[in-house]
Amino acid sequence: MNSSMQNELDISLLKQRIQFKFKLFFIVGVLFFSLATPALITQSSATTSTNNSLDRKPVHLATDRKKPLHPKKKIIKKRYICNPNANLYGYKAYLVIPSIKLIAPVVEGTNDPQLNVAAGHDPSSVWPGQPGTAVLQAHDVSFFVNIDKLKSGSVVYYETPCYSYTFVVHSASVIQAGSPVYNTSNATMVLVTCWPTNALYFTNSRYIVDLIEVKARAVIKMPKPLEKKFPYQPPPGVPVPQPLAAQGLTLITNSIPMGLMTIGGRPSPLWIESPGPLNIEASALADYIGSYKALDEGQVTWWKMIAPTLNPPAQFEGYSTIEYLSPMNVTAEAQGTKATVAILATAVSITGGRDPGRYNLRVVTTIERGKLYITSWIMTPA
Repeated sequence: MNSSMQNELDISLLKQRIQFKFKLFFIVGVLFFSLATPALITQSSATTSTNNSLDRKPVHLATDRKKPLHPKKKIIKKRYICNPNANLYGYKAYLVIPSIKLIAPVVEGTNDPQLNVAAGHDPSSVWPGQPGTAVLQAHDVSFFVNIDKLKSGSVVYYETPCYSYTFVVHSASVIQAGSPVYNTSNATMVLVTCWPTNALYFTNSRYIVDLIEVKARAVIKMPKPLEKKFPYQPPPGVPVPQPLAAQGLTLITNSIPMGLMTIGGRPSPLWIESPGPLNIEASALADYIGSYKALDEGQVTWWKMIAPTLNPPAQFEGYSTIEYLSPMNVTAEAQGTKATVAILATAVSITGGRDPGRYNLRVVTTIERGKLYITSWIMTPA
């Protein structure tokens, strides 16, 4: 075989090899592409979906935000218009003294009907906040029991439907009952009560506190209902029959020398500085007076109505007279703003009856279901 033929054969074999490799690479490439394409499509779809969801999220929220069917109405607050002649929740005003935790309603008048429920404004004086001296009075052992604890500079507020007046304590003193209170050209106020402030007897001394107005502020909204904080409670009921009650069971018709009031239990300051102590004292005295009147008339049934768990004391059975050897002191107890117990203590001389003599007397009364019953009666030789 000559050389030219050999060269042609070699070239032909080379072409076949090249064609074979090309076909092989082509087949492998097709197979690879066919296997790889679904994964790429899935990945691309997930990526596209994620990107699209991120891109659409704000748009989605924006398009879903619905406009309210009923637009909010503007609330127009009515302007508070005060009435200087109106009452403040049933009272003319309120006296507030934070340092002694006093909240006292104020009414016009200084007689017992007014002072039994509030501090009273002396009608012969100006009202607080006006030029001149305003005079407010209250019972001791009631709203003004702690005004002797006020110091110079103590702040006192006088709240009305129209103005809030701020006073500061200038001075305090003890004067004789009936002493004149002098008027001033500027706005001042005087608080007056009996002295000592825990006296249950009629005293000729008065404790007065002089105050000077330092600020007046117009009220722009209805004041809070302070009477919710004022724990007024009527006197507890006395379990006596009508014929016995008709005889009179108070100090007006019965002579008993009174002493001092002591507060016991765990009372709230709001109860201490309220008519609460005097109310339970009045009911306890009615129990005590009713009990010995019942025995004086031989009415054991009446006694049992007042002291259902006790037998009548032998010293009071058939007695002739009672003489008091010492003033009667009273201890009024409460838990929070609720009265619970009143204790009467004195010394007496009994004549006549089964066991006359001199005795220390201690009577305990307890509130049960709204009524005050005698639950202990102890007499020991004096």
